[in-house]
Amino acid sequence: MHGEKRIFRAIQIYLLSTCYAIPLFGHPAIPWALWPTLSHFAFIIMLILYFIVRPIGPSGDSTATYLFLAFCTFGICSVAIHIISTGNFAGVQYSAYIIVFWIQAYFFWFASRAINWTPARIESIGTIAGICGLVVAIAIYLQFWGILDYRALVSHLPAGANSGPWGVYATYEADVCLGTLN
Repeated sequence: MHGEKRIFRAIQIYLLSTCYAIPLFGHPAIPWALWPTLSHFAFIIMLILYFIVRPIGPSGDSTATYLFLAFCTFGICSVAIHIISTGNFAGVQYSAYIIVFWIQAYFFWFASRAINWTPARIESIGTIAGICGLVVAIAIYLQFWGILDYRALVSHLPAGANSGPWGVYATYEADVCLGTLN
């Protein structure tokens, strides 16, 4: 029972960490797709806890589980096959970023299946999702109104061609609006 509680706390932390998707640090020699974010660290904690305290015995796998795993595997393989077949490595970093996401989704599924979803836990996850949505919406509005300088959010990352999707924040002028509201 304690192990299940720890896995649930790790799931909560992982979901909360998705509010801030900008890497914590980066280096030009490391592909930007591998720059660590809060959710990467929370994912590692969740993964370790899952393998330490996961329940022993039959997992009750159903057809839905196998379909989800097949979907994740298909996503990972299709990206890899596209890169290999086209020889177009321009999008390799974006593809690596997506593959990292698919791997996280893959293990998140296992962790969420290892706990008993009580109504209180479901409500807790709903509250966390609402908080995350609110934080992201407020950040977009603050960027739109110029209160939150988006360049300050990425000032710790390397600039240039190897800065990934966060490079645009460093290159735009202060009065240019980014986000979904322009």
